[in-house]
Amino acid sequence: MSWQSNGFFRNTNILTRLNEASATNLIEVYQPGTLSPLSISANVRYSGFVTSLRLFADIQSIPTFDFPVFSDDQSDGERNASLRDAEAASAKKQLNLMLRRDGGDAIKIASLWLYNRRPYYSVDLLLYYTDAAAFDVAADTALLVQVESVGFGVLQDTDSVVIHGSAVEEGENTAPSLHINLPSQQP
Repeated sequence: MSWQSNGFFRNTNILTRLNEASATNLIEVYQPGTLSPLSISANVRYSGFVTSLRLFADIQSIPTFDFPVFSDDQSDGERNASLRDAEAASAKKQLNLMLRRDGGDAIKIASLWLYNRRPYYSVDLLLYYTDAAAFDVAADTALLVQVESVGFGVLQDTDSVVIHGSAVEEGENTAPSLHINLPSQQP
């Protein structure tokens, strides 16, 4: 019988604040961490599993979003169309969700609109990355965001967007594996 150690795990938190200073810059939200060879062993690389990722939005620099008033005789489709029309016509900021591999360009994978909904609101961002329970992030990949003006400017001094969550990181131990051979038991 053999036993083999494949690696080790650690938990890490994700916490990034976007504000006026963020402008339209690419902001790194998460990249799996690196580990000093002195900490555990040499040749260790992490990959990440983002298990939660939420956005808290407090946008005050634009007019408040006006939700449409629905009537009882409207179908779900009519209500959804009315809401989409209200969203398209309202003042908003845009947040682009992006991925980048080392040495490559950032690639937009999704965008969402940020509104002035009082007092604030929260969005599950993990749904934009995957429909699984976690989003796998390779050691050479980073999650980034970028604010884009869609006619109403970028974040101002009264705006705050916080992205928070957690990830489990797996360190691959590339050192030779430990094999233990146990003698067979004889009756």
